[in-house]
Amino acid sequence: MTADDEQERVFEALLKQMLKLDNAQIEPGITRTTRNGSLLRPGERALPGLTDIGDYRIVVRDETRSTVCFAGQLWFGDEAAICAVRLKIADDAIAECEIIRGPARFPGVTGVDPATLGAARPAFLESVPAETRLSREAIADIACGYYDAVNQARPELAALHPAGDRIEQGTCITRNPDFRFEFYVGLDGQDLPNFGLWSARDQFMRRMWDADRVFDVRFPCVDPRLGLACGFMTYRPWGKRGEVEIEGVGRVGPLGDPARRVSLNAMEVFKVDEGAILAMETVWSIEDAGFRSTWVAGEA
Repeated sequence: MTADDEQERVFEALLKQMLKLDNAQIEPGITRTTRNGSLLRPGERALPGLTDIGDYRIVVRDETRSTVCFAGQLWFGDEAAICAVRLKIADDAIAECEIIRGPARFPGVTGVDPATLGAARPAFLESVPAETRLSREAIADIACGYYDAVNQARPELAALHPAGDRIEQGTCITRNPDFRFEFYVGLDGQDLPNFGLWSARDQFMRRMWDADRVFDVRFPCVDPRLGLACGFMTYRPWGKRGEVEIEGVGRVGPLGDPARRVSLNAMEVFKVDEGAILAMETVWSIEDAGFRSTWVAGEA
């Protein structure tokens, strides 16, 4: 067994330890554990009610930083939820644990029930050919460009592949005739198209996300073999202003109470190949508008 094989074995064993079916308690030796941004104390349950690990899963390993991340389906009795777990490993033991437990399903009537999901999309499981494989730094830079594009309202900074998709809480919100955005309203009384039919690149280039903001961005886990980068951050929809000008559509604002604002405590898995983002898988919890990550940028 090679050193890489041994490290992979340790990663898998510790991930299973944290997700084990008897609802692992936080142990005193773990430096810090959070669930949806709240600090857990020794003896608390990491994932109360957990009964099984689903088939819909992505596992990312960063050998350089001794970190492993999980994004996927966890079962709590008869209900499934999309969750994310980050483990930092030291001396073959868990040193840090960060958990995001998402809502029961993506909001709206066309959101997919996580209980119906099968295997994760193949792009997240396939190795990048050696001849096009990038360094971990290059992969993280490309992924970080997505957040730079949001914050600067410069969509050209996001290296999105024209055929790339974005999946949130197991629901594909791009190029998907079965999904419909139900969160916007035309501010000039105009009817809105179904933004769910647009590609991730089209949504960005037509400036759907120009009013949003991103905080506390960090990339603690990058796997060059799979071309995957896990970005953790706080995402604030409508964080800059309460309306956006979408090209070809006009002025658009949030549906419902315009004063209501939230933040998303999120992890996103980016699939990067040939210098572009081919797919994104996002896990988030909905928090108060003023939420900020307890994991300081660059610390994890």
